[in-house]
Formats: sequence, structure tokens, C-alpha cells
Amino acid sequence: MICCPQCRAKGEDVYLQEIWAGDLIEFQQDQDGRIDPEGVLIQKGDPVKVQGVCCRCLHRWTLRGVFQIINLPGHPDHGKYRR
Repeated sequence: MICCPQCRAKGEDVYLQEIWAGDLIEFQQDQDGRIDPEGVLIQKGDPVKVQGVCCRCLHRWTLRGVFQIINLPGHPDHGKYRR
């Protein structure tokens, strides 16, 4: 169970946020260096980090070495998929 490192709250007093990078928009360029103004949305960005937020003391912190909620032992699919 994830606990707040500041006030030690846990369970329903702590929620987790999975932070993702922004969308990726690709712009084509011709051989003369002119850039096509119509970008193409390629994909969502990659997961960046998981952040904990305490509802009691409002502390926020980053869970080290965790990039997705599925990587945490409390998730039902933990260990099924490898990055």
C-alpha cells in the first residue's frame, strides 16, 4: 500500500496520478526545407511518471522507478505485462 511520506496517510487518503507526455504531432518537410503547416497527430506520448497525492496534507511526490500504475503491486494486472 502506498503511504504519504509526509503524514503517513494511506488507502483512500492517497490517490495516484499516471503522468503522460503530450501528444506527438509530426510535420513533414520537403527537400527545400519548407515545412508543411498541416501536422499529423501520430500517437500519444509515453508514460513519464506516477505521482502520489495525499488528501490529508496535500503533499505530492513521485514514486521512483514507476512509470505506469500497472507496475504497482496493488494493481490487478501487475506483473502480466512487461515494458
